[in-house]
Amino acid sequence: VLGDSIAQGFVVDDPALAWPTLLAAELGLDVVNQGVGGQVFQPGTLYGLAPAIDPAAVIVALGANYRYEPCRERLVTRDVRSFLGQVARLWEGVPTWVATPLWHDEDAWPSHRMSCFEVVPRLIREQASRFGGMRLVDGAGLLDHDAALMADGFEHPGPAGSRQVARRLGLVMEQASTSQEELRERALSLLAKAPRRTFVLAECLRRGVGSVICARPGCVALREPGGMQMVWATDRELAKDVACALMSDSVTLCLEPSLADDLAGWLGLPVKDPVHLAIYRKKARPRVDAAHPVRPLGPQDLSAVRQRMTHPEYQTDAQTLALLGEGNVLGAFAGDELVGFIGEQTEGSMGMLEVFEDFRRHGWALALESAKICQVLDRGQTPWCEVWPDNKASVRLQHKLGLTVLPATEACFLAKSRGSAPEDAR
Repeated sequence: VLGDSIAQGFVVDDPALAWPTLLAAELGLDVVNQGVGGQVFQPGTLYGLAPAIDPAAVIVALGANYRYEPCRERLVTRDVRSFLGQVARLWEGVPTWVATPLWHDEDAWPSHRMSCFEVVPRLIREQASRFGGMRLVDGAGLLDHDAALMADGFEHPGPAGSRQVARRLGLVMEQASTSQEELRERALSLLAKAPRRTFVLAECLRRGVGSVICARPGCVALREPGGMQMVWATDRELAKDVACALMSDSVTLCLEPSLADDLAGWLGLPVKDPVHLAIYRKKARPRVDAAHPVRPLGPQDLSAVRQRMTHPEYQTDAQTLALLGEGNVLGAFAGDELVGFIGEQTEGSMGMLEVFEDFRRHGWALALESAKICQVLDRGQTPWCEVWPDNKASVRLQHKLGLTVLPATEACFLAKSRGSAPEDAR
């Protein structure tokens, strides 16, 4: 660990309580703690160190001390680039994590008025990205913004703060160094006896959709291709660590009702919208009505589909085009006239259901969703969708088609604003 007094464990009372020591114990490794009080990115300070150790991993945690002195962005950029370049050369091929500074209480101890500290996190991100073997860690997510976690009240973590940093950094390292295949297998095993509402998370895992954020007892989380996150957790502390260290403030489907309010606060997503999850568990296929013909649309229909989507903001043009190219958007036709369509969301749920106004209440919605269910079943997958509680017509349609509709008390979307969650299967 190449760091400053925060990594050194200054004022934590015991070196065994410093976060590098705690993290090493969690990883089953020895620690060489090169935390030095007052240290910044100083080229040349690594001289002679490389021959003495054979690291399994390197963590660079510097930058906080630029708060205390006048500094210029150009010179700091040069030093950060040079220092990281030396790390890359000395330990080529060794997994290296570069963390931006932890949170500090600026009001309790203000930065020097001529400091360039406010741009230091950006400089670290930019320079670390120049080296392919380095993985960036957002230090702001490793420690709660709470002065009570600081031994000195403003910057140096105490024992509880150090434990939190170690736990969260361990999660980041595990997620980055474990294959998605292994994480997916772990997650599916953990969900085998989970509540029924977690079906949608397990179905995404079975389909190979998205990337696993966490797969530990007490928390399973996933990020799907469109950026939406899904999370089920029973361990509140672990869920908070995952949310702060590994998740973003994008739309999140929370599958644990007791956690929804907390998760919304941790992610900064103030809008909470309960949602029905509707799942087609029947073995029999729905009847296809020849009087309501439905067939796949293609890329040439992009304009027609985008213009008639009630919520085009839920997908990009590229995402809709990809669905059309795969034949996953179905159109209903009265003669040669397109009268409606149905597609999918990026996580695989049925959605985008639109029946044009002049053709509503004539069975077209039933025909479209029936055809979509058949298409999903033909892929060997289980059809499902999300329905807003106030969309009574859609709820009735799901029941009519034989889907199991879970109460809206079991799942909810968390978002920054209304209208940013995925479209329901109307």
